[in-house]
Amino acid sequence: MTDNSVLLLIIQIIIPLSIILWFVLKRMNSQVGLLLDVILTVFITGFIIISGRWDIYSIYFQYVIVFIFIIGLLYRIRLFAELDTLPDNDLVSWFLLLGKLIVIVIFGMLNYQIYQGYQFNNDVLNISFPLKNGDYYITEGGNNRILNKYINRKGEHYASDIVKLDFWGMGSQKFNPNSLSDYNIYADTVYSPVDGRIVDVIDTLNNGSPGKKDLNNHLGNYVVIEYLNNLIILSNLKKNSVLVPSDMYVTTGQPIAQVGNTEKGLEPSLHFFAIRGTDVNNITNGYGLPIMTDNDYLIKNSVIHR
Repeated sequence: MTDNSVLLLIIQIIIPLSIILWFVLKRMNSQVGLLLDVILTVFITGFIIISGRWDIYSIYFQYVIVFIFIIGLLYRIRLFAELDTLPDNDLVSWFLLLGKLIVIVIFGMLNYQIYQGYQFNNDVLNISFPLKNGDYYITEGGNNRILNKYINRKGEHYASDIVKLDFWGMGSQKFNPNSLSDYNIYADTVYSPVDGRIVDVIDTLNNGSPGKKDLNNHLGNYVVIEYLNNLIILSNLKKNSVLVPSDMYVTTGQPIAQVGNTEKGLEPSLHFFAIRGTDVNNITNGYGLPIMTDNDYLIKNSVIHR
């Protein structure tokens, strides 16, 4: 396992399960305390689930965690009527109650930020999804930093990273992939999401090894399509896979390249974003536009079925 996968295991699986176990086994002394524990558990585990990346171990783990919490909640709720309304009248009990309230407020604010990350302005491009024949998982995407690591990059403000899931809900065939072919999306065909004109192409950069960043090539190999006075960029493409030259007109659904690992990321994925205007020399610093594909926003932790 890589350091990153171990960290995700701790944050996304061990911590939520530990919180749920605490919720189920801890001594309850009041109805108010039980209600606060329910809210606390929901807010923390909910934040971890929604903001997490689940294709490393399987997207189905998040549903397992929710199921375990529901079983624990039903077990606890049956004791509700037997509890006193308020906690014991001592300093420690009220101090713990205050501590719970503080944590609830903090995670309530974080969850509200996630909610805001699902909100977009009306200046949205509604185009076709650029991949076919599979279940695709959004690892980055949304309108805030929690959901989208690209949010502070002007042109890539609404960028998305896309990987492909297998039957088990994983993005790769191994927990610790050591080959590009271990990733389900590697060499997947990329299709034009619009009818438009190819205005820029890079196709000569080598594919990098998994887990190693190429800091010299921010986008890697890419294709830029002009569409309605905007530019659509599909990047991190496989070397020598681009099928369309500059100045060629393409149609929606036309194969244009394959997914590779040529940008400064750690793994194969399709990097996908759009900017206003037609200045191909200003791709990463242009005005980023939110994208919908077939009326679906590309939000982190969402699955697109094609």
